[in-house]
Amino acid sequence: MKEDFQVFLKGIEKEFCMLGLDIDAIKAYVCRVTNESGIDLQELLCGIENSYNDNSKFIRYFYTTANLCGLCEAKWDALKFEMNYSELALQKYPPALYMIGLFYLLGVNSDKDLSRALMYFRFAGDRGFAPAKTQVANLIFRGSRKYSIPADRSYAELLYHQTMLAGDPRAAYYYAFSLLDVYHVPAHDKQKAMVLLNEAAAKGVQAAIRLLKIDAMTNKLRQESTPSPMFEMEL
Repeated sequence: MKEDFQVFLKGIEKEFCMLGLDIDAIKAYVCRVTNESGIDLQELLCGIENSYNDNSKFIRYFYTTANLCGLCEAKWDALKFEMNYSELALQKYPPALYMIGLFYLLGVNSDKDLSRALMYFRFAGDRGFAPAKTQVANLIFRGSRKYSIPADRSYAELLYHQTMLAGDPRAAYYYAFSLLDVYHVPAHDKQKAMVLLNEAAAKGVQAAIRLLKIDAMTNKLRQESTPSPMFEMEL
């Protein structure tokens, strides 16, 4: 199992880490790569647990994230997971910095704090982690008065383009959502958003596929005088 596990891990770190806390995407990804590698899922999870004390930061990150998303049998222990991510973050491991940013963004085992989330996303983004740059763009596109985050649409759009080029599959979806997240969407923004959503959907981003379906249904039912509905961003 040790050799099979190492083969499995080789080359998947970047793709796996980009999934963040998207539980459905993580489960689908792990099932896909285990099927492709011929490794039994339970054997894989056992291998992760047995390799946890390995010096590899990614093994520890993979193990902790797999537990957090319910792939392993270990019971949820928010403090343990936060400590594990914090320890990896102290070693300046970008995915762990990003994960702590998500904790503050979503209020996981902490009070929701977008300013602290932005700080951790910037830490990870400055170390070249594309999904973190995408989250920075999400937060600064319109800013937040409550959390004293100034809006900077032009820089946010630059970051979206950078992360799309860097291979973040969800960047186009987030960019589109930011354009659509108003009641009265300018026509040119709506057109650009639809192009971005279709691009994300073509890459298999389920949130983009669902949003396109919602938009199609809304267009069918909406009267001309009815404003565009607000959508809820999926992380």
